[in-house]
Order: sequence, then C-alpha cells, then structure tokens
Amino acid sequence: MEQTKIPQIVHFGFLGKFFPFGFWYEFKQLTRLAGPLAVTSLITYMSGLISAIFCGQLSKSALATVGLALAYFNITGLMIIFGLLTAAETLFTQTFGSERRYLMGTQLQRALVISTFCTVLCASANFLAEPVFLLLKQNPLTAK
Repeated sequence: MEQTKIPQIVHFGFLGKFFPFGFWYEFKQLTRLAGPLAVTSLITYMSGLISAIFCGQLSKSALATVGLALAYFNITGLMIIFGLLTAAETLFTQTFGSERRYLMGTQLQRALVISTFCTVLCASANFLAEPVFLLLKQNPLTAK
C-alpha cells in the first residue's frame, strides 16, 4: 500500500490557531480533485443565468418569462432526474463494492427504464406548462 507523506509545515501566529496541521495539504488535494467538478457545475448552471441576462435586455416581460420557465423546468425536470440518477449512482457503487457484481447490468437496465419513464413524465409536465401557469394565475403573456 502506498504511503502518502504529508509535508511537515507548521503554521505559527494568528492563523495557525484556525488551520490544524495538514489542512493546506488536504485543501490542495481536495481542490485538485473537486476543482474540475466545481467548474463543470458552474458552467452548467451559468447557461440559465446567461439566458436570463440576455432576455433581461429585451424587456421585463421577457425576463419574467425566462425566469418562470427556468424555475419550472428545473423543478419539474432537472431536479427529479438528478435525484433519480443520484440514487442509481449510490446503488451502483454499493453493488460494485459487494460480492454480487453481476447485478450491475440488471440495476443499470432498471435505472434506464425508470429514468426514461420519468423523463417522459417530466417532458409531459413541461409541455403542459402553459395551463399550469394559467391555473396559478400567472400573466397570460408570461405563461405562453
């Protein structure tokens, strides 16, 4: 097994009280691992923000429409699918770590069927967004 050597850096002074031994080493390691993931997530969520900024230049009505549409799509689509896939990822890692690795294919097929079914339901909810917005007493121009 490979031994990891932590540099013997001791911080004295005011900030030394707040950062325990090995903090900066672990911080660098975590940043190296999580940095690309954080950048990817940031870029993914920036697309909605950039769309809202561009539509905000057009009119208040366009900005309201885009904001409402993005919120509705995130709630009825992305969050449901992300939740299902996160649960599937947990099951995959548990199965891979167990002695019954042969069940990975079965779990993958089930996850694909369930996520496809839920994607169809979420797409249906997004196609029916206008009646939902009108039912919630939104402005008809914004609801279109």
